[in-house]
Amino acid sequence: MLLKLITHSAEAERYTAGFSFLKMYQCQRRNLILALASFFGECRKINVLYTSKRFYDVAEIAIQNMQSEMIHGGGRVIYKDYTGALRKKHIPYFDRTYITSIDQDKILAFEGWRIETADRVPAKSTILTHNAALQMVFKEAIDKKWMLPVEVTLH
Repeated sequence: MLLKLITHSAEAERYTAGFSFLKMYQCQRRNLILALASFFGECRKINVLYTSKRFYDVAEIAIQNMQSEMIHGGGRVIYKDYTGALRKKHIPYFDRTYITSIDQDKILAFEGWRIETADRVPAKSTILTHNAALQMVFKEAIDKKWMLPVEVTLH
């Protein structure tokens, strides 16, 4: 309908050329997005990080490994609690933080945040469960050689 409104042929050519360029750009952009999505999807399927050493990514791999062990009968029952602690407390707090940059100060800040969000001091068993879950994430990072055992913050 718009082409019928354009009466001058040069104006029509300019409009259709711009339209074809836009269409070509959209197709290339869509293909690039599909290729990237496919690449990242394949990386996640085989538990390979694509150079990301952020806490969220390492924690997700640790959770997948714990769930895999539980499914195949080799895992411990406490892994459910570790998974819950990681998803409810650790991942929301440390989300985009690099695993190697978590130090004693960030752990202490996390403890303060945990008390603020719960409006009470957690029980000793809860603290021990959270610490063990965090150690599982550090263990995963050490196994993948993303950090050295010396870099692990002890608490």
